[in-house]
Amino acid sequence: MFKWIIPGLLAQSPRPSLSDVDIVKNAFTGVVNLLSKEERPEDLIMALASKGVEVYHAPTHDFHPVELVHVIGSIDFIERHRVRGGRVLVHCSGGVGRSSQVTGSYLIYRGQDLYTAVKTVRNIVSGAFEIPWQFRLLEDFSTLVELMGRESVISQYQALASELESKRLLHLSKAVQFVIELGNLIGMGKRELRNSIEDVIKGVRSGGVEHVTGIARLAVVLDQDMSGRVVVLDGEVEGGVLYLRLLCDLPCDDIASKVTGVSTELELSGVRGIHVETGLYMDYVF
Repeated sequence: MFKWIIPGLLAQSPRPSLSDVDIVKNAFTGVVNLLSKEERPEDLIMALASKGVEVYHAPTHDFHPVELVHVIGSIDFIERHRVRGGRVLVHCSGGVGRSSQVTGSYLIYRGQDLYTAVKTVRNIVSGAFEIPWQFRLLEDFSTLVELMGRESVISQYQALASELESKRLLHLSKAVQFVIELGNLIGMGKRELRNSIEDVIKGVRSGGVEHVTGIARLAVVLDQDMSGRVVVLDGEVEGGVLYLRLLCDLPCDDIASKVTGVSTELELSGVRGIHVETGLYMDYVF
């Protein structure tokens, strides 16, 4: 029922049934559960916990990218089990899209480059990373590790998770994601991109986001209401104008208006204007 990504340490599978709980208990010490609330994961989580299996729940909608904070939290969870000699199963519903993002990200954390990690998972799990925005998540995580260093990524996550309530932590995660995606769209250099990520972290951590400037300011505005409506960014720079598309789970014209409103205050290298449009995320999946 499961496939080993790293034999003896990390596997992924479709959603186990309640009748599979003993099989999971005998093979694994921990489980990363990526089912959304709509997929009603509670009975499975409780059944595994009753057998002594630790569960990390990172709720993610089907066909969606896993949030960066949940990817990093999953890696932290896997590492805690690894150092104790444990084994971890990662599952979603079908065992392909969401699960592969976590296992692929863990391979990157362990030192594989982006494309080697993708190839490794695809050789084991047919159909992995066929949704472009799920591959984008892997790109974002790879960039974050390259810029910040893998140990720093985990240690900062641990510190922030202990300081911030979950909604604010998720907001910070979205802002970091948007800094990376915006930076890639406008061709920002690595040092400037790293500085912008650090500015976002400091601003959200201190509650002083009104003092954040440049691309970091734009990233914060994209999730200013902490709704998580903007799933991912797309676009291009043409003629000095950033044509930015917000792909959202729910209508987000109000967010686009806020971006347009602050765009005149921003100084972005090589960008003299921002044109914003919106789309529903699921319309751009296939």
